[in-house]
Amino acid sequence: MIVDLVPARREIALAGVLERGGFSPLTLGILALVAGMIATNVVGLVAALVAAVAEMQRSGTLDEAAVLERLTADPASFLLLNSAGQWLGFGLLTLLFARGHTRQVGDYLRWRMPTAGALGLAILGLVALTPIVQWLGGLTDTLPVPTWLEEVERQSADLIERALTGTGTSVPFLLATMALTPAVCEELLFRGYVHRQVERRLGPIWAVALVGVLFGLYHLQPTKALPLAVLGAWLGFLTWTTGSIIPAVVVHFLNNALAVGAGAYVRRRGEGLEALDAMEVPWWAVVAGAAGTLAVGRALLRTHAARKDVAGAPPTAAPAPP
Repeated sequence: MIVDLVPARREIALAGVLERGGFSPLTLGILALVAGMIATNVVGLVAALVAAVAEMQRSGTLDEAAVLERLTADPASFLLLNSAGQWLGFGLLTLLFARGHTRQVGDYLRWRMPTAGALGLAILGLVALTPIVQWLGGLTDTLPVPTWLEEVERQSADLIERALTGTGTSVPFLLATMALTPAVCEELLFRGYVHRQVERRLGPIWAVALVGVLFGLYHLQPTKALPLAVLGAWLGFLTWTTGSIIPAVVVHFLNNALAVGAGAYVRRRGEGLEALDAMEVPWWAVVAGAAGTLAVGRALLRTHAARKDVAGAPPTAAPAPP
């Protein structure tokens, strides 16, 4: 049994097939992450290939180069198919893994409403953390990376730029595919399941740090791995201190929505994303952001400790010495 004391006492009975099998929580967490990544990419790629080949057959031109060009020339279709892959490969697969532990899937993944105060602190924390993440992104842009990784990142960045600045995608569509979908699906997998598994084996601090690093590496953007890892660690910290992944989902959505809004801004100005990359974050914004993040973090820790004191110790805990 697992007992969550934050935000309110929840006892989670562990009687699923994965528990009866005696598998290591850490092993299952890594397995779910790898399976989710494979399933997401396979679903999205297969669907994209089927759509591309079908269109090529109708037009009478079918060759490998044409199919690849078709996949990269239509960002809207790519984003739609990628979203389908995430809902199936991350969302559904995560639910199935969690069901293998318990019938209380929502509680196991911490899909529960936080307090209004905790949610407000999470949003304030994002405001404070944003200049730090942007500054780290500019700092790591200068780091040398292998040529093949640089090419992978360049292609990914080009696709995102075409989606954000092109005329064939609307802002609501981008918010749904680039903000809402990853916010829900990635948080279910990373902060919902993988964080829970690492926490069970190594404790909450290691869960925050390790899952944050995995989140940074998952995006396959070497120059963005550090800022994404910092953001991922913050999302894990929110999950641990609030006892819910909803704050992480909201913060993840707002962070991605900010990128969509920035893309819409440069689209109206007729510029590319280079204009945003060229903007430097002033030192005072980084210092203020660090101070704000620490203040919000301390407030969340105090809230976490206070709610644990109110909830009391689980019945299986050893009695305190006299």
